[in-house]
Amino acid sequence: MDVFQLRQRVVLDDYARYVQSFVTIRDADIRRRVEAELHAGRLWPEALVQLNPAFASGGSVDSLVEEGLLHPAARAIFARKAEDGRRLASLQLFRHQVEAIRTARSGRSFTVVAAQYDGIVRQHPRFVNWRRTWGHIVDSRICRQIDAANFPSVLWSPGWALQRLDPVRCSGIAGAEPERIVELREMLQELLQVSSPGFPATTLGL
Repeated sequence: MDVFQLRQRVVLDDYARYVQSFVTIRDADIRRRVEAELHAGRLWPEALVQLNPAFASGGSVDSLVEEGLLHPAARAIFARKAEDGRRLASLQLFRHQVEAIRTARSGRSFTVVAAQYDGIVRQHPRFVNWRRTWGHIVDSRICRQIDAANFPSVLWSPGWALQRLDPVRCSGIAGAEPERIVELREMLQELLQVSSPGFPATTLGL
């Protein structure tokens, strides 16, 4: 399939005819101006072509098993296989995947802080089960001093952070800029200082 021909047919031909079918302008000058704008592609700009760079390779599942980061059973599970089930080759992982595995095996703790957890307990039983399963490394805190509607939405790590700025449209900023990471860390530290233990691992979902 030629995506450019598809765009020509669907957007520039079919959609253009559809839009123009209910545009009736009696004034000749205005009609000529509108037709010129439509002909110039005012409502259907040129196609945007982008190339995403390939992720950096991080090694194979076999190499992580040999390093002791993955269970030996991962060799058979995460592998390219023939139709008859024979193992052909180990799966290759990207660098960010390997870094995530190393972080998970490093024994670091994970802290969650929120204004309240009532909605999670009622509506997200899977998260409640996750909290219970990983209670030995997850520290949940509650900060009632800030209204839930104004509570910051941040996912933070020493090397990368995400801040959701518009909860309705679920848009925000993510990146590894040192200045932003430090700024968000200081904001989260202030929240943690006035927080208290909340959402215990013994919580039962409804």
